[in-house]
Amino acid sequence: MSHGGAHAALLIRAPLHQSALIVSFSAIKAFLLKLTVFF
Repeated sequence: MSHGGAHAALLIRAPLHQSALIVSFSAIKAFLLKLTVFF
């Protein structure tokens, strides 16, 4: 694998990782919101 390919893979992987973090964060927020509403 060339250096250019590795860089492209990194560029593709970074936004995916970021969006996964955002999704999990919003899921946690929704879960906490449900808990506070429940209690």
